Amino acid sequence: MSQATLIRGVVYDSGTKKPLNGVSVALGDLDTGVITDQFGGFELRSQKLGSTTLSLRLPEYQKLSFELLLDGSGIDLGELYMEYDLEAKVDLVLIKQAELELDENFVPNTGTLSAGTDILINRAAFDLNQAFFRIRGYDSGDGNVHINGISINRMLNGRPQWSNWG
Repeated sequence: MSQATLIRGVVYDSGTKKPLNGVSVALGDLDTGVITDQFGGFELRSQKLGSTTLSLRLPEYQKLSFELLLDGSGIDLGELYMEYDLEAKVDLVLIKQAELELDENFVPNTGTLSAGTDILINRAAFDLNQAFFRIRGYDSGDGNVHINGISINRMLNGRPQWSNWG
């Protein structure tokens, strides 16, 4: 009768040094395996003797595997570190140079519906309203506000009709 080999160890993340829960630990051709506990620990018993491969797998981590010689005595692997697989979670969006080139008729829209943290401007906008407070010294009727190329200024006085925005 052969003696069971006890294999134990603790699995950690190589970057954060925190224990990894849910790592699949398997011997050989995946016929014998366990899952690590909340502390990253595992204990695996095998009746097989001889050379075999121990594999550790966890989604988004690089597979860790190495050869073991099972002779019936216990094997304490100690601390095992798995590396995060950076390529497993990379979602790339490719933008071609042609997509970045703008035609000559493009006019960038900067500052429409912008919000700031200046307390004076916020208080003045709330207390005095846009019609009475001039941030840059211009009257609000001196500028045109367009949304998608359509002017939203009132026909009567030329000022933007801010109440239409919500």
